[in-house]
Amino acid sequence: MRARLLLIPFIFSALANAQDVPAASMETASGKPGQVQSPHLDQLPMDGGWTYGELLDKALTGDFRANMLAGEYWMGFYYLNRGDLPLACLEHMQSFFQKAAEKSGHPAPRLMMTDPYGIFGIFKTAPMRPEHAEWLADCRKLAEQGDMDAVTALYTVTDLPAEDLKRYLASLEKKAAKGDQDALAQLAFIKTDWLKEDPAATLATLQKHGRNAKPVLLARMGQLALSLGNSVPQNDPRRKEWRDLAVQTLSRAAEQGHATAMRILAAMPEGTDAEKNKGFLKSLCARGDLECLLAGLSGYMKEKPGSVDGKMLQDMFDKARKLGSNNACAWYSQLLSEAKPPQEQEVQEAARALLALHDERAMPFLKEPLALPQKKLNHLPPYAKTHKELELASQMGDVDSCVQLGELWKEELANTMDSVGKAHEAQENMRTWYKMAAEEGHPLAKLRLAQMEDPDLLEKPASEPGATLLNDCLAKAATGDFITLKGIAEYVTPEQWETLIAPLRSKAREGDSVSQANLAYLMLFSYRSEESGYPEALAWARLSAGQGDPCGMYVLGRALIYEFGLEKRMAEGDSWMFRAALKGHVDAADIWSSNNENLQPYSAMMHGLASRGHIPSLLFLANQAAYPQNAAEQTAGEERKDASRTDKTATGGEDTDPGAVPPWMTESGRERSAPEPSTVNPEAVKFWEQAAELGSLTALDELAAYYETVARNVQDPAERQQLQASAMTASTALVRKNDVRGFKRMARYYEQGIGVQPNKELHRDYVLKAAETNDPEALVEKARLLIKGEGMEPDPKAALDILTRLEPNQVRPVPGLYFLLGYLHEEGLGTQRDTALAYQFYMKGAEQEDDKAMNNLGSMYEGGNGVAKNLEEAKKWYEQAAALGNEDARANMKRVKEKMKKAIK
Repeated sequence: MRARLLLIPFIFSALANAQDVPAASMETASGKPGQVQSPHLDQLPMDGGWTYGELLDKALTGDFRANMLAGEYWMGFYYLNRGDLPLACLEHMQSFFQKAAEKSGHPAPRLMMTDPYGIFGIFKTAPMRPEHAEWLADCRKLAEQGDMDAVTALYTVTDLPAEDLKRYLASLEKKAAKGDQDALAQLAFIKTDWLKEDPAATLATLQKHGRNAKPVLLARMGQLALSLGNSVPQNDPRRKEWRDLAVQTLSRAAEQGHATAMRILAAMPEGTDAEKNKGFLKSLCARGDLECLLAGLSGYMKEKPGSVDGKMLQDMFDKARKLGSNNACAWYSQLLSEAKPPQEQEVQEAARALLALHDERAMPFLKEPLALPQKKLNHLPPYAKTHKELELASQMGDVDSCVQLGELWKEELANTMDSVGKAHEAQENMRTWYKMAAEEGHPLAKLRLAQMEDPDLLEKPASEPGATLLNDCLAKAATGDFITLKGIAEYVTPEQWETLIAPLRSKAREGDSVSQANLAYLMLFSYRSEESGYPEALAWARLSAGQGDPCGMYVLGRALIYEFGLEKRMAEGDSWMFRAALKGHVDAADIWSSNNENLQPYSAMMHGLASRGHIPSLLFLANQAAYPQNAAEQTAGEERKDASRTDKTATGGEDTDPGAVPPWMTESGRERSAPEPSTVNPEAVKFWEQAAELGSLTALDELAAYYETVARNVQDPAERQQLQASAMTASTALVRKNDVRGFKRMARYYEQGIGVQPNKELHRDYVLKAAETNDPEALVEKARLLIKGEGMEPDPKAALDILTRLEPNQVRPVPGLYFLLGYLHEEGLGTQRDTALAYQFYMKGAEQEDDKAMNNLGSMYEGGNGVAKNLEEAKKWYEQAAALGNEDARANMKRVKEKMKKAIK
């Protein structure tokens, strides 16, 4: 589809951006609506002469022309990606086109409402659906007869050749030749905008009819003249000539009530009558001109002048909301939320009304979790459900849910390979759910279990049992099973893949929205995705989303956000994600929440996901409740967010200050660290326990860390002991699951005497158990024990071997690794003494903010060991180590300062 403006230009050629009208102008112009006399509308063209409010009144009576123009009005805003929420524009557009189609049976509105953005791209790679082919054929027949609605539809949804368009205009040319001014104005727009002909020549043709011109022709002439005047340099004499002509013709049209002419003049202070402009704005607002109403409201939301009359403002909000503007509803909710005293009940009612419009801007005002009825959630496919919902379904015998749980943990494994503990957690959960599904005969579960035992199973050509397991999966996938199709996509040939997705494509062509969504997902995001297939995939996604399928909405939103074959349209992508989230799609809710995290509207969504048993949301909310931001920082952060949100809402665009410091960062660019809590938040504990019940060992690890943190900050010994015992309980649960995080915690508890008596033997045993998992931190601790000979025979050579193997394979920095390597080389333990190499290792450790490495660098500079003696450098490194809490460095720094004082004397 052509992403450009459609048909008659008058509605769309108003203000370049209606919200750019100065607030002061609107404040002065907006009076009591009843005081302004409306023109006789039958004397004006409906397309451009009427305001949107007047057009809407006519559309509600079932008038075909009014419904078509109202649909094109919202289509224009959708294409321009400005004004109201993209999907709000889309819903209005489709609603008006549907009414036009139902009333008339005309094929043009059917084509226009089918899909507003590229649906017909699918027909380049796949056969056209019968009804689409029929509507296109009917439009072509009508276009040959001069039906301009049919011509517009063909121009909008197909690559209409210029020669065909010119042929279709023959009837309009005849009317224009006879002096029909409506035809002249319409033809002038098509020639300059669609056919890109010379606007000056077109204007000269129209001027021949200027003496007795009607408002429709005057407005067209004024727009052309203004466009020509703006297209030449300031010093070009034609500029003034054309602008004068524009003012003259637009003024004549405006005085006769032509809405577009009035709106353009009001936005042109240069060379126009300011008092008349105010009158035009006043009249337009009274007549229900949505652009002018939104411009005034937008200006108020930006500047909030105290002199604005409350009754007038309420009238403007009421009018704009009744005209279907989501922006007006969102601003109204914001205004109520900022009122003093607070109007909490009114805010909640406004937020719920906004939510009913599928508008995500309602989220910051909701005080309760976004709850969805279980009946609604039951209709979701397994891959759109939470962990808890899948677990409950599994217990009821749903094998697909078991497999999907295994697949979820498989994805988690792929995302957490840098953490031995999280990888172990994912593998154990995978094994649990795959085993349950395999016992019920699911072929993909059997294949996954076999792959866990032999990761290279399918790499071996024609091997058994790999070949048999894959063939069983192929048979399952051939039935259209989405989870299996996605799971084996990387193991099949291109020919096999086309055969496998053929049933999905067949159902998609029959109009099945689920098949359309599944096919689009596989073509966009699976292992088999290829850019050449994106146009078809996106068309299926739009068809599915248009039918209200949450999976189709999710696929389309993801494609828009992450630019899969489409220009990035973040606002529209977010809108689709939000719509899918409101229908229960868990991944859509998760992505939407993540994308909107900075604006704080996600709390209700996250709580809703947590109540459904979504592990990531439970962990997020647990940490949010456990570690609240410092009150002063939080207040400052909220002020920045509010300012950002107000500006963004008012302009309908992106944040205007890209250099602003985010609220989660300090002015120096470091991430803010929340103060350590000194009391336990029961809500945080509840979230962690719920996540642990769903198989999250990370929840147990975080819970143990939380109890430890609070214990450090309480004064009462009995309370501290109880908290440490709770940390020990969570850690013991991890140990029972053979999780390395439990081993490491228990090792530290017995080393430092946290909740237990110090015990070197148990500390050593837990370190060795942790090291058996090849956890990097545990290996470093084992190396330290080998160097010091704590609880075992000293063996610095074995320690060096461990550290040397680990050093090049770090996925992320391992604390203490470079310090120990530096120490071994500096002291010549297990290797020859090499102070130069030791220095290099200490420097690498210092880059990772290892305080011990920094301290030893200071020592090398202080003593001239391996480097030139330099007390200034020694002092610098001691200071940095001391700032990180190193007590030895504090003492060393004091000593070096004394040396420097003596040297000066």
